[in-house]
Amino acid sequence: MRRLLHTLRSVLLPEGDLATRSVRSGAWELGLNLGTRGLELVVLVVLARLLTPADFGLIGIALLTFGGVNRLTRLGLDEALIYNADEDVDRYLDTAWTLSVVRGCALGAFIFLVAPVVAGVFGEPRAADVIRGIALVPVITGLRNPAALYFVKELQFHRQFVYRFSGSFVDFGVALAFALAFRSVWALVFGYLAGEATRLLASYLLHSYRPALRPDRALATEMLGYGKWITANNGLAFLLGKGDDVFVGWYLSATALGLYQVAFRTASAPATEVTKTISNVLFSTYAKLQGDDAALRRTFVRTMQLVSVVSFPMAVGIVVVAPAFIEGVLGPQWLPATGAMQLLAVYGLLVSLTAAFHQIWKALGRPDYVTRVGTVRLVALALVIVPATAAFGITGTAAAVAGVYVFVALPVDLFLMHRLIGVGPRRLAAEVAVPFTASVGMAATTLLVRASVAGVPAVVELVLLVAVGGASYAVLLVGLDRRFSWGLRGNLRVVSGAFGRSG
Repeated sequence: MRRLLHTLRSVLLPEGDLATRSVRSGAWELGLNLGTRGLELVVLVVLARLLTPADFGLIGIALLTFGGVNRLTRLGLDEALIYNADEDVDRYLDTAWTLSVVRGCALGAFIFLVAPVVAGVFGEPRAADVIRGIALVPVITGLRNPAALYFVKELQFHRQFVYRFSGSFVDFGVALAFALAFRSVWALVFGYLAGEATRLLASYLLHSYRPALRPDRALATEMLGYGKWITANNGLAFLLGKGDDVFVGWYLSATALGLYQVAFRTASAPATEVTKTISNVLFSTYAKLQGDDAALRRTFVRTMQLVSVVSFPMAVGIVVVAPAFIEGVLGPQWLPATGAMQLLAVYGLLVSLTAAFHQIWKALGRPDYVTRVGTVRLVALALVIVPATAAFGITGTAAAVAGVYVFVALPVDLFLMHRLIGVGPRRLAAEVAVPFTASVGMAATTLLVRASVAGVPAVVELVLLVAVGGASYAVLLVGLDRRFSWGLRGNLRVVSGAFGRSG
């Protein structure tokens, strides 16, 4: 037993050289995202059967209010300290915590006071109380142990897993129990609050540092100097990621917002699971590779290969199985979300593939690139979202979001990557060609199966499509890798090797 525990420790703990720690940390982060997403999906399916799209619209309005205020005022303190070349940043933590506490209390009070105004803007008076319930969240998060940033800075993602997943698990349990007992939208509110409170407790249990209200003006100025771009980027990220939700809720209705948000949460799996892993792990990794352009390029290219292996089949699979999934799992009342879900799956694919771009920019001290590209994208979206939504409802909104990313943001992203580290569109296309081709073959196979099983129950159809799609993709991917020597086996050896080396 002692030998087994030692083996598990050496395999799972993010120790060793930078490459080994990055891969192991990525595994922990991917496990966190998959586990969290799985719990969210269970709650989503249960509540979709118990509540209406309008009920989902109410909690959507509350979370948009919190998310908007939170993103637009985020100070970027954690990012500034992770970017800091010093391994020990303890001297900054009391100042960071003081700023966080003050900000959290101010945000909570502001959200509580503006709740009736926001509810009036959306034409949903019932949303006011839900918004006020969510107002406790920034107060709780502001009190977290600032030393939790070391989990990311030092690539200790086993601790980050416990820290984050503990809250997700409690959120899941409370929300599910309350939903089954009362069939109320408050299930999501109480679950959210319980999850954040659990993370607050975990942050102090997992790290021994104890902060105090001892701000230092010079240190605050230093952190905020870097964080100003993070603040701007987060504001843009909210407007780009949630601006469409705000528009749908205001322009259409709370019911339309509920449909759109469920479509987005389901279709954004590649962006959520893959992008979060990339963002949390690679920012720390790239920051440690500052000054080594060759290592940056190698790491970036390998990342694109691994991400594309997962992102392409997930996105294409969602497009194919969306009708069966909605009818068989969520229920027929959610069928109007089908077209939006399929388009947003394409958007999620693009976001997951380009996530590493933005992490390189931030790690190389150019977070302004993210801001500039986001601004261009936001302006383009503002020009097309109104006519698209007016013509096609939430499907038009999803088409506007995906289209702007394809025709506006992506070309600029590719140009900047070539300019910054010398990796151009042709090289990137070569790195994703094999999983793209395998995914197209998978789609063709599953569509043939779907045509041949027409008339069977939706749940049966969904199971068949997922099984056939997964198997066909695996066969095609392996075959294409052997035929064109794409490098899949080499990448898998790198990953397995990282788990085979002891710290």
